[in-house]
Amino acid sequence: MSLRGRLEKVRSLAGSVPNEESVKIQIVLPILRELGWDDTDPQSVMLELDVGAQRKRRIDIALLAPQRPVVLIETKAPGKPLKDHVAQMLEYAFHEGVDIAVLSDGFIWWCYLPLQKGKPEARRFAELNLIADPLDRVTEELQAFLRRDRVISGEAEEQAEGVLKARGEYERLRAELPSVWQRMQEAPDHDFLNLIQHRVYEE
Repeated sequence: MSLRGRLEKVRSLAGSVPNEESVKIQIVLPILRELGWDDTDPQSVMLELDVGAQRKRRIDIALLAPQRPVVLIETKAPGKPLKDHVAQMLEYAFHEGVDIAVLSDGFIWWCYLPLQKGKPEARRFAELNLIADPLDRVTEELQAFLRRDRVISGEAEEQAEGVLKARGEYERLRAELPSVWQRMQEAPDHDFLNLIQHRVYEE
């Protein structure tokens, strides 16, 4: 089955997945298989990885490069508020030094760069809704950020960093635009005014 076909099947499960274990087995692991992760190979996928300073906590799914975990995935029951679990999940992921961390209830996927600085929201590079978002977009982003070859080569992390950088620049632009516009009105640039006049004339 293709990744898109798998996602179509996931959409058909909406409302019928009762708990966290079902999310892991019926949704997340099958999607990971389509992304190149072999959950029958303990060198590729590990379930219930012990994490934390005392190794007394567990993360549901760890995706492994040959020598270390590179992605941690924490699953929750459908409808359970993901925001209540972000801080703890990022703490574990940071402690393990993984490249990417994912928090998911099966249908919503929040993806983070745990080693980046800033608040959790500033480290989230993707928010996917497998029910509501266009399938093409979901397929493209899952392949970009979680496909095994891209994760192991570092391309996934590099692209995620690019997304965060672009988002930061966009937010800065939005913040600066009103003051720049105000200054332009107070001390107009003649070339800019000519451009506006020309556009108005065309309209």
